[in-house]
Amino acid sequence: MVRYLARRVLIFGPSLLLVSMLTFVMVRSAGGDPAELRLGLHASPESLQRVRREMGLTDSWPVQYWRWLAGAVNGNLGRSYLTGSSVTAEILSRFPATLELALGSMIVAIPLGIAAGTVSAVRSRTIVDNLTMVGGLFGISMGFWKRGGRASGTRPGT
Repeated sequence: MVRYLARRVLIFGPSLLLVSMLTFVMVRSAGGDPAELRLGLHASPESLQRVRREMGLTDSWPVQYWRWLAGAVNGNLGRSYLTGSSVTAEILSRFPATLELALGSMIVAIPLGIAAGTVSAVRSRTIVDNLTMVGGLFGISMGFWKRGGRASGTRPGT
């Protein structure tokens, strides 16, 4: 058991590093210009270039990643491209609402999951079992739906 836990702890760091690298590359590859997002579509090329330099976007991706990683290790996740405020502060300001939603959903999901699992075990390989499985899959999939044709939590026009 100790060996298993030690191995998991040793794998945690490299896994976290790999996930952060992949996320960084995917976000950078997604397109769009953070400087244009901050200044608007009608900004002059000189203004855009100045803001890109200020935001460190003219540096290579590895330099940008290592700068972000060094800050993240110290609790500084950078500044929002849209608002210019601290990402850490924005996350912390939304944490109470996130916690409330998570606890509320667990209060519903745990008893419902136990009941559904018990029914599926008792009625194994029947239509009831299949319907329970489809219902569970439906419930999990609802978290990936978009609301109103746009990503949940975004404002129209952004």
